[in-house]
Amino acid sequence: MSVSASSAIKRSSAIALIGSALTIPFSGLAVSADLVASTTNELQQRFAASTRYVIGSETSESPHPNCSEVKAGDPLLQNELVKPYSRLVGHGSASILDCNYEIPRSTRRGWVIVVAASPRNLAERIVGACNEVAVGKAEACVNKLMNTADFTVPAGSNSFIFPITGFVREPCKGGENLIGFRHGVTIQYANGPTGKSKLPYCLTGDKKPEWQREVGLSFGTFAVFRVGRLAAITRAEAAVDGDFPEPGEGTLEGLQADPFQAYVRDNEIKAVETGYDRMMVVKAALKMDVPVPAKR
Repeated sequence: MSVSASSAIKRSSAIALIGSALTIPFSGLAVSADLVASTTNELQQRFAASTRYVIGSETSESPHPNCSEVKAGDPLLQNELVKPYSRLVGHGSASILDCNYEIPRSTRRGWVIVVAASPRNLAERIVGACNEVAVGKAEACVNKLMNTADFTVPAGSNSFIFPITGFVREPCKGGENLIGFRHGVTIQYANGPTGKSKLPYCLTGDKKPEWQREVGLSFGTFAVFRVGRLAAITRAEAAVDGDFPEPGEGTLEGLQADPFQAYVRDNEIKAVETGYDRMMVVKAALKMDVPVPAKR
């Protein structure tokens, strides 16, 4: 359900530093507790309306109806792709979810493993980034990042899901079909664990979740593309933090991550653990048309 960020996020108009302000240690800035709280509330409402579309309607009674939580000791955590995220198990600010979900208006299903950060963690990341780059204009900045109509920001680009590996339903080939992901970046799968030919970029038809799982956990990567979740940062935009050239098709070996995927993966893990999201800072600066702060 699309919600207008400007009307649905009700916040105090005072963003000045007040006695009830929440201090975020990573930035040294006093962040408005009201702004974090109202952004958290808005995210909770959106997620209850199934905006994190592979997870389903997220409520306190049924927090992830299309998914099962990956817990300590799960064999999935030994997979090369999933293992880096194992430190988030039981963290409290996110869950690792193994999702088998419906494709709308069909009997088809998709399969993907995601990091689902909590509404509070996401709100702290967004508000913290906006306070860092837009002092005195944090609310306007948050509205931009929460705008579902803008496909260059988190809300419009990905509705705050971070795919570790698997297939996410996306509009392609004229309908809701399946596109591959790894480490928060769109990919095209190879045709086997060491394959050098490619599977279709957009999967149509009834590809069973069991097959998708095999592909997602063991097939190689044929090509890695340009935009990283959650902050919807492109390779070009990430260049403020390093050199992330697009690899040639068929050049990666097996489950290897390219440098851009590693940057996106490590950012998401750190953002869950600390509440500081460097990619969100970059995106906030770009949307507010201010210089990107130096990397810490």
